[in-house]
Amino acid sequence: MCRFPDEGAPSNEGYDGEEDFLAFTLEAGVQWSEAYAAANATGRVLVGGLSAGGSVGAAGGWIQGGGHSALSSNYGLGVDNAIQMTVVTSTGEHLTVNAYQNSDLFWALRGGGGGTYGIVTSVTYQTHPDLPLVAAFFVAYSTNSTVLKQVFTESFAMLPALSDAGWGGYGGINETGVGFFDISPNVSWAQANETWNPFFERVANLTSSGLNITTALTVPYPSFYPLYESMFRTPTGQNGGNLILGSRLIPRVVIETNNEEMSAAVFETPGMTWNFVAGGQVSKVDPDSAGINPAWRDAVVHITWGASWDDGATADDIGKLAAGLKEQEARIRALTPTSGCYFNEASPFEEDFQYTFFGDHYARLKEIKDKYDPHQLFVVTQGVGSEEWNDDLICRV
Repeated sequence: MCRFPDEGAPSNEGYDGEEDFLAFTLEAGVQWSEAYAAANATGRVLVGGLSAGGSVGAAGGWIQGGGHSALSSNYGLGVDNAIQMTVVTSTGEHLTVNAYQNSDLFWALRGGGGGTYGIVTSVTYQTHPDLPLVAAFFVAYSTNSTVLKQVFTESFAMLPALSDAGWGGYGGINETGVGFFDISPNVSWAQANETWNPFFERVANLTSSGLNITTALTVPYPSFYPLYESMFRTPTGQNGGNLILGSRLIPRVVIETNNEEMSAAVFETPGMTWNFVAGGQVSKVDPDSAGINPAWRDAVVHITWGASWDDGATADDIGKLAAGLKEQEARIRALTPTSGCYFNEASPFEEDFQYTFFGDHYARLKEIKDKYDPHQLFVVTQGVGSEEWNDDLICRV
C-alpha cells in the first residue's frame, strides 16, 4: 500500500495527503482473496468481488466490466474506486492511464467491457478504513408458494431503503425456499437490529401458514475480512460448467412503483439470484464519469438466472433452454424497458447489445476503441465493435 499521486497530475492536484487516497496497485493475475488479505494486514479494505475461494481476478475483466461488490452501496462500484491503470495496446504501447493522461482510455476501461481496448497489466485502487460491520442472514422454506412469494416480495420492497442505509449483499430463490445475506459497515449492531427485527417479526407470523424459518439473525464482525474468510475463503473445487445466463439491472423506481409485478416476474423465473450491489453511493456518482453502462446509476439490484445442461446434451435440448431463457428475458425487459444489463454477467442473446450493455456511452466507447485499437485486434462477443464481425468473430463484415 502507498500514498498514491496520479501520474501526470499537476503539482497542485492528485493525492492531497488524506488517508482516503491510500492505494493498492494490483497486477494482472492477482485474485481478490490475495488482495483482501493484503489490505486486511494494513487495516484497510478494498471494494472487490466475492466468490468461493476468491478466484475472481482483481485487475482483469471484473473492473473492465464495472465491478460490483457487497460494499458498493457504501463505496461505489469497482470503476468508482480505480484511480489508475496500465495497459498494453494493439500497437505495442505500454500506457499509464488515469484522469490526467490518456484519460479517454481510462474512461473506457472503467466499464466499457473487457478484452476490447487492450491488455490491462495493473490497476490501482483507492482503499477505505476497515470498519466493524454487521451481517444479516435470512433463510426460509415452504411448500406454500403463496407464502414464499409474500416473503420474497416484502424483502424485495426493502431494497431501496436498505441501499440508502448502506446495506448490500446477495440472495436467491427457488420453488421451495428463499435466502439472502446483507452486510453494512456503516451501522452498529443495535441499529442493524432496528432495521431487521421488524421484518423478522413480520415473516415469523407466517409460520402458521407453513413457513419454516431456519435462519433470521444479525451478526457483528470486527471488520470485513473475518466475514470474508468465514463465507468465501474455501474454494468450491468447481471451475466452469454448461450454463447460459440471463440478467437485468432493476431500477429503483420500478421497485418503488411496481414491486408486486416485478417481484412476481423474479419469483416465477427458475434459478433466480440477486446481487444487491447498487443504489446508495453507486447512484450518487455522475453517470458519465466512467464508461460503465449508465443504467447502473439508476439500479438498486442486479438479478441473474440461467439454464444449465449435462455434458452430452443434444443441440435441440440446448436450443430449447435458450428459447426459454429468451422468453424469460422478454418478460423482465418489458418491466424495465429503459434499463440494461451488466456486461460481465449477461445473456449472449441480447438483441440490442449496444444499448443493453453500454447505454448511450456506446458511440464514445467505439471512438476510443478505434483510436487505441486501430487494427481491431481485440474483439469479444457483443463487445464494443463486435458488430463489424460475423457471428463467429472470425471475419469482418
